[in-house]
Amino acid sequence: MKVNIIINQQLPLTYIDVEVLDLLLKRRKEKLEIQYVNYLQYKCKNASMNIFVHCVNYSFMNNAKMNVLLMDHQLLNKNWLEYLPAFDYVLVKSEYTKAVIESACMEHKLSTKNIKLINWDSPNIASYSKNKNNKKCLLYCTHNKSYIYKRVVNLWEKNYPQLVVLNVDNNMFFDNKKNKKFQENIDYCEEVKSVDYHKIFNECGIHLCLDEIVSYSHFINQAKQVSAIPVAVNGGSNKEFINRDIGYVIGGSKQKNTTNTYGSKFNFNEEDLKRVIN
Repeated sequence: MKVNIIINQQLPLTYIDVEVLDLLLKRRKEKLEIQYVNYLQYKCKNASMNIFVHCVNYSFMNNAKMNVLLMDHQLLNKNWLEYLPAFDYVLVKSEYTKAVIESACMEHKLSTKNIKLINWDSPNIASYSKNKNNKKCLLYCTHNKSYIYKRVVNLWEKNYPQLVVLNVDNNMFFDNKKNKKFQENIDYCEEVKSVDYHKIFNECGIHLCLDEIVSYSHFINQAKQVSAIPVAVNGGSNKEFINRDIGYVIGGSKQKNTTNTYGSKFNFNEEDLKRVIN
């Protein structure tokens, strides 16, 4: 059976979900021939199934007998909405995302019968390290989350625990020294290799998962996998993955999403974060 996995190579989140998808497909007894395709290409080989991961290219849909879309609401471009009924299945990973996309479809009088909630997972990067440090806080930072980094670093006092800022995609933002707050209890980890990333991820006892808008938080899941304590905003899909029994739930303000995608933003409350950390 031939399967095309069609991806947006510019989205870091895509690679995490593709890794999970790859593991799920390998569990099938049927032998699969998998082809990875950039959704911006002009050509796509014929296959039994197309699986689109966080992207839509309608011109590829005739190349397969079945078309499946795996989509997070914050990555669903509003220009793609009209194509959703053409898919055999639109797979979502949280109740919140399902509600958001269904609401958008119904508003435009589009069918929602093919939107299905599925069980999903995150790559398990837990190690059996005994060096867990509950006084170390991990802040996972990518190029499109620099505004979260600024807010956290600006409020970080000298008497707070050690903050480890993990720059996972070597973005140019950190090349400017003006964007760094040089303080003894703030460490910047740049150009991190996979082995070092896993080590840091496992060693830090507190993980700051402060995304404004997210459908399925791999960072919350992976924090739980490594027995760390996640800190997240009580809003959106986060309510499905974290509660006060397993982490710190902090307040946040709900804001309208001004991008060309769906779902509200939930900005973390700085005073709540201070109370948790201090």
